[in-house]
Amino acid sequence: LMFFFNDKYKILNIILNNSVKILNKYYSSITQDEIAKIGNFSKTKVNKSIKELIKKNILKYNPHKNSTYIVEEKIVKIIDTLNEMEERLSNVKI
Repeated sequence: LMFFFNDKYKILNIILNNSVKILNKYYSSITQDEIAKIGNFSKTKVNKSIKELIKKNILKYNPHKNSTYIVEEKIVKIIDTLNEMEERLSNVKI
C-alpha cells in the first residue's frame, strides 16, 4: 500500500487523468516532460517512477503505438479506491 502513497501514485494519477478508456484499458500518450510539468517533478523523477511502475506491472508502455502508456482497468479500480481513501483522510479533523 505504501508503494502507492508517494510520487508514483501521483504520476499514475496524472497519466490516468490524461487518458482515454477503450474497452477495459486506459491509454495515454502523455510525455514524461508533460507529466513533469503537471506534477512539478523533475524529468529524472518521472522517468525513474515510470520504470518502477512498469517493472511492477502496474503500467505498461508501448513504444510502437505513439509511445502510449496503458493501464488495466483493475489497476484503475485500485487507484480510484486509494483516491477515495485519500479524500476521506483529508476530511478527518484531528
